[in-house]
Amino acid sequence: MYDEVFINYRGTDSRSYGALLYVELARRFGPELVFLDSESLPAGTDFAEQLLERARRARAMLAVIGPGWLAPTRSRRLGRLRFKGSTDWTQRELAEAFAAGVKVIPVLTDDAELPTERELPACLAPLSRCQYRRLRCRDATADLDRIVNDLIASDPHLAHAAWRRSATVPQPLAAPRPHRAVSRVRPVAPHRPAWRVGHRTAGGRSGY
Repeated sequence: MYDEVFINYRGTDSRSYGALLYVELARRFGPELVFLDSESLPAGTDFAEQLLERARRARAMLAVIGPGWLAPTRSRRLGRLRFKGSTDWTQRELAEAFAAGVKVIPVLTDDAELPTERELPACLAPLSRCQYRRLRCRDATADLDRIVNDLIASDPHLAHAAWRRSATVPQPLAAPRPHRAVSRVRPVAPHRPAWRVGHRTAGGRSGY
């Protein structure tokens, strides 16, 4: 197992949300535990082989679905939605994950809807029954936290990685104490009554 959270997305429909997920998950779990093709594949890698292998061996897959997730495959002639088979990498990655028993979490961006079973090929039918999460621009921080917490709750390895990362994050320095000004006024000696020499008795003293 590659011990990775695999981020699956479809081109321009959800690429920016995939990148947003990658940044946050890499921060919380470490980049070695998150897979996004544009960030995780070295130059010159056989991407076809790597994509399918990592999809099969992932700890979990986040399927990022935007409003246009089905649109690029619309057939005007048939008037229905369809997929492009072997050339559709989004479909192939998801199909590999389902066949290998990988947990798939649909992440619906903004107002996107989960595809129905009738809109999906048979190999992706389980996607229509997966409990989804939302990722919205206006609530991105809260939505990302919920997705991270779902992954932590479902996988002890990811929970430990998140704990380890949080323990090594440098803590902010304590605020310096305010400087106490030192008074330069000399203390006043306590008042003592002065004794007067009596003018009528030599060497004598008389009080007040």
